[in-house]
Amino acid sequence: MLKLVMLLNALSCAVFGAIFVGLGAAVAQFLGDPPVWLIRAIGAGLILNAAHLVIEARKAVPPRNMVMYFATGDAIWVVATLGLILAGVYVTTPLGQAATVAVAAMVGGFGILQAQLAPPATAREA
Repeated sequence: MLKLVMLLNALSCAVFGAIFVGLGAAVAQFLGDPPVWLIRAIGAGLILNAAHLVIEARKAVPPRNMVMYFATGDAIWVVATLGLILAGVYVTTPLGQAATVAVAAMVGGFGILQAQLAPPATAREA
């Protein structure tokens, strides 16, 4: 189940990364007023994260520290999303806010599942 969650997380990152890179200006307009370069940079980061997720998910047993790394990244995404909306920064349109909250909920779900499904720490990781 952990591998499936990690691969679904990777798919999500790859899809949103491609949208952010390829349609950066449209995404920026939909969200409100973020700089297009920032949307594209986040998209590139998401694509790299997707590749890293796939690499780790394909291991016989994904290392706990890597699983928790991804879960922590997901938590940071959720907190940053809520912070931007509450501060009225970059994500300022009603539809952009709704979509961003929906994505944050999905990302948070991936993070929670990854943390819950992470294998026990090995002696080397402890």
